[in-house]
Amino acid sequence: MKKKMIAAAALAACAVQATAFANPVTSAAESVADSDWSVEARYFAPKLHAHVKSDSIDYNGGNVNVKDTLGIDDKKAPELILRYRRATLDWIHLKNTGNARLDGTLTVDNKTFDANSKVATDSKFDYMKLTIKNPLVKTPAASVNWSYGITGIHMSVKVAGDAMVHEGGQVAAYHQSASESGTVPVPMLGIGAQCPLGAGLEIYGNIEGLPLASYGHIYDFEAGLRYRPVDYLRVNLGYRKIDINVHHDDDEANYSLTGPFFGLVYDF
Repeated sequence: MKKKMIAAAALAACAVQATAFANPVTSAAESVADSDWSVEARYFAPKLHAHVKSDSIDYNGGNVNVKDTLGIDDKKAPELILRYRRATLDWIHLKNTGNARLDGTLTVDNKTFDANSKVATDSKFDYMKLTIKNPLVKTPAASVNWSYGITGIHMSVKVAGDAMVHEGGQVAAYHQSASESGTVPVPMLGIGAQCPLGAGLEIYGNIEGLPLASYGHIYDFEAGLRYRPVDYLRVNLGYRKIDINVHHDDDEANYSLTGPFFGLVYDF
């Protein structure tokens, strides 16, 4: 919460500085013209929270904390961002694995894993976002932009383990696997701001998302520092939170990724 408040304050400060100037001119930090193309490779280290309630998953009344119940560990997420003028394509791929011994009976996709049995889990998350940014205000002190776009989200969970069969007084074990997956496209709106600090250093923040009323919400929040040591290279260090909450009939999914990132941007 403290990190989000600090970043939000920085975003607001940028907006205030931008509106304080009547005549937009080029700042020292913008003396090098922006390139048409850039590519950024990121190292994103998020904490995962995943909670699912579904008629097709029977465990604890249909409520499954995917991370705790299935023993899923936090993993690093590679991220690739391609920018062309005002358009940005952002792709995150996260794969988590886990092993656990079940406290109770788990049924996934009509396949049952008995209490106290061991299961192995593969969880995948793909997040692809296309964003178009549009300038609102541009001054020597700061610039503010608004954005629109669409995000495609794909999530899947695969559980594998042994099931026990009782026949004729004999107990036999056999291996089985079950999976659940879903893909959701969501339109996004956002606002962002950047403030040059001098010597090639810039602070920035942006938030994109959409309230979905009774269907839930999605938002993508990011704040950080950019440093340009040479004309064609930038270093990006920041903090990001992606929060997804989706409701459909009696099904519900809550998925969030929160943590720091480090990126290298090449302009060409």
